Amino acid sequence: MIRGIEKRIIIVGAGPIGLYCAYLLKKNNPSIYVSIFEKNSDSGENISCGGLISKDGFNNSFLSKILDPKDFVINNLGAVKIYSPYKFFLDINSKKDMAYVIDRDKFDKILRDLAKSVGVEINYNCIVEKIYSNNLEYKDLKTSIKKEIYFDVLVGADGPNSIVRKSIPFNYDNSENIHAYQVLAEGNFNSKKVFIYLGAPSKSFFSWIIPINKNLAKIGVGSILGQNPKEVFSSFISKRNILFTKIVSESSGIIPISKPFKNYVFKNKIIIGDSAFFVKATTGGGINFGLLSCEYAQKAIYDFLKYKKPLSNYNILISKLLKELKLHYKIKKYIFSKTDPELEDFIIKLKSIDLDKFLEKKGNMDYPSLFFTKLFLKPKIFKLFPEIIKFFKSS
Repeated sequence: MIRGIEKRIIIVGAGPIGLYCAYLLKKNNPSIYVSIFEKNSDSGENISCGGLISKDGFNNSFLSKILDPKDFVINNLGAVKIYSPYKFFLDINSKKDMAYVIDRDKFDKILRDLAKSVGVEINYNCIVEKIYSNNLEYKDLKTSIKKEIYFDVLVGADGPNSIVRKSIPFNYDNSENIHAYQVLAEGNFNSKKVFIYLGAPSKSFFSWIIPINKNLAKIGVGSILGQNPKEVFSSFISKRNILFTKIVSESSGIIPISKPFKNYVFKNKIIIGDSAFFVKATTGGGINFGLLSCEYAQKAIYDFLKYKKPLSNYNILISKLLKELKLHYKIKKYIFSKTDPELEDFIIKLKSIDLDKFLEKKGNMDYPSLFFTKLFLKPKIFKLFPEIIKFFKSS
């Protein structure tokens, strides 16, 4: 606990990452004022997320020691079928559950209540408009009144279009962001398997079916910026003959994709989660790494306020996380730079070395470095030697 120090930490964004970071800061430092500013009227609103997270990855976070997955997990999955652009596929069937499908609305609201339970102040219907050195200006959307508030540390947890990140002189490129469109559909689905579709019409990404149960699934596509995602979705449904009976709801959003950069701190400002592009470029998933970034941020902020250590120590704390994100990014760039015929040939090669069987036992959704070394020890890996050389030479 930081005794006798009354500082104000402001977090922009009341999604799961902002809420969890606020909880950790206030729980460990009761004498600090922790305030969140959120433009929506509640947490869990306007969510466009597949909700698929690695079970092992979630268990790596401290949050797994606090929450009971039964309160927000709506399906457990251990299988995935990855289709090539034309007629081949990898069929991965683990003997144990590898992933959770979570109810994001429940998850976010559980974290909201957790943050409130330790005294975090959450200001809904408040949009941050301007950020200065030690204060920010926000507008109350209910009254249209504008106010300024002081902060000692500002945390950006406000997603792909983060105003906190934009207030910091970072060199980043958002041109690789993916525009996702997803529907919740009724139909007859395999309730225990995720289906991934590579190639057109999803350029530089993929399309998916994530089951909630045998009668309900999330069906979506990822498209490059500039494409109409609803048109991409219609093309995907037609090309792959995806059957469902009714669309219950639809949503769209941006998946932030970027090569990790070196610095996520500027003076007394720090970015976490999607605001920092802490998203796996291969899958678009960001919840687990976002949760870890909260834990590292809490440590860096604590040391900054109590021991006057540089807030930039956060960059050191997240180094292992960045290692994995860089590998995800490299894999994504290599795979999705291929044309559909090249991608088809690549899937055939992966199938020839029984990659699907290998991933059933050794695969890890979050930490590819854990199985890469083991993969290179496979006797059949020599068949992919030209591809391996190209991969390591790729940017």
